Amino acid sequence: MTLLAGTLPGLTQSTVPETMLTAAVMLVAALRPPHARLSGTLQLWLVLVCFAAIPALCPLRSLHLVVRFMAAAAFFVLLQDGDDDRRPAMAAVATGAAVFGLAVWMLGLTPRVLAPFGLHHYAAGFLLLHLPLTASLARRYPLWWLGVAAQAVAIAGTRSLAAGVALAVLCLWPLRRRPVWVASIALALVALAVAVPRTRTLIERGEDPSLSVENRIRYLRTGLEMIKVRPFGWGPGSTPLVSAPFRPQVPDVMPQGEGLPHLHNLPMNVAAEMGVLAPIVAAVLFWQAFSPGLLAYAVLSLADYQLDLPALLFALAAVMALAARRREGSLQPVWRVIFLLAAAAAPIQSTCGWGDFESGNYVAAAARLPDLIPVSAAAGSTLLDAGKAAEAIPYLERATRLDRYFTLAHYHLGRARLETGNRTGAVEAFAQGLLAQPVTVFADGWDAEIYRESMRRALGQLGTMPPADDPRTRHRFAELRAFLRANQDAPPAGTYRRVYSEITDADLDHNTSLQVFRRVGAPKYTSGIVVALPKPDFYIPPGIGYLPLKTP
Repeated sequence: MTLLAGTLPGLTQSTVPETMLTAAVMLVAALRPPHARLSGTLQLWLVLVCFAAIPALCPLRSLHLVVRFMAAAAFFVLLQDGDDDRRPAMAAVATGAAVFGLAVWMLGLTPRVLAPFGLHHYAAGFLLLHLPLTASLARRYPLWWLGVAAQAVAIAGTRSLAAGVALAVLCLWPLRRRPVWVASIALALVALAVAVPRTRTLIERGEDPSLSVENRIRYLRTGLEMIKVRPFGWGPGSTPLVSAPFRPQVPDVMPQGEGLPHLHNLPMNVAAEMGVLAPIVAAVLFWQAFSPGLLAYAVLSLADYQLDLPALLFALAAVMALAARRREGSLQPVWRVIFLLAAAAAPIQSTCGWGDFESGNYVAAAARLPDLIPVSAAAGSTLLDAGKAAEAIPYLERATRLDRYFTLAHYHLGRARLETGNRTGAVEAFAQGLLAQPVTVFADGWDAEIYRESMRRALGQLGTMPPADDPRTRHRFAELRAFLRANQDAPPAGTYRRVYSEITDADLDHNTSLQVFRRVGAPKYTSGIVVALPKPDFYIPPGIGYLPLKTP
């Protein structure tokens, strides 16, 4: 079930099979109640999740996730009813997922092990939960060691640093009472880490070439700011809808037009969405169902949040059900009623205005999703193209405040201000756009005098932004300055015209702004501008949004 619930096709959005299975689990628990009761801690968790959904920006989206948590709780008590050993079935599913992921990877269809989950972190989380179960079977039935090997190799093949740490914890856990062995293996793992370029750079220079660590620190700071404003939670699934104003904006770390599906940290995400009490209750639940698999998953969860994916949520519930003490007695009547109501609500879904965005109704989408940067920018540029410059300005100003490195928002804001007679404000906006990403040098339709003023303003501001001290950054900074100076007198002439645009809806590997609703589909280009390049592959140096700068 955990594989069929929305992940077998490699997708991560809700599907009809997932909805049907979710409803079926709750109906079975309600109509044929198991001989297991919900613990007080689990009841408190469900109550917190429900109450957090009430003040959410998009209550229907939160309700959809509440239903999933209810289904996971029903799944938990159903698995606790009975004494048959469920480990072989779970180990077989995990081994099948590992073999499938490895096969797809080895065929070159994916850059790392991620199938059938769509993302490598999801694959790692699912397999880490099941690996200790498979190992426990292998001690009695040696053939299962093949499954252990397949799962371990697949986890390594995800190339997730957090998964590697979690896998190391699993290896060391059986030897925890033998410090000499633990120290020896730990030293061997450190030596192995030094041999990997990414971890060697982290150890030697404290820098992550992939920027993954820097971004996760930024996401933690985002979560803390969200909690300060609303300590009792923003509602399940609300992070992508409300997080943009709270993000630290760091050059060379954050992508343009960024939207956060989650905070990449389970405790922080739970605290931000469901209130500061929720992670404490979750920690108690983890303690009551402690197992090696849960320990490994807890380590991984410090670098990712996965409870919005049905396969991971149900897998977590299954592993916890095997380890937790069963509360004897029939399921409480009140929860039977709640499960029935939740089953009826299972088909309810909402994209909270994303449907308007996908259909091109950007103004309506921005009214419901004001803090999604590409949405606000698209609404503003659409109004501007419709001749409503004054109406466009608030949307574009909001987009530039949400992301000061979003080139297209600055450029369209300059156009809107110019059309409304605000020449000074237009020059300032154009200058910011040129600095953020100088592709706008080639934008079609520049006024020559406005262009020169904007260039002078941009170069003046660039002189006040000292770059970081590393040679590569200083070279790229000098390259940007030279590019702007070489084109400061007039826009360069070009004959190769194309559209430069923000991609807001594409597959997970080629998306310039992170997916919010995880819907894999055709790319959607918004807020586009026409550029005229001297040649099709003309090199444009990166702007300040991609350069490490010295902090004041």
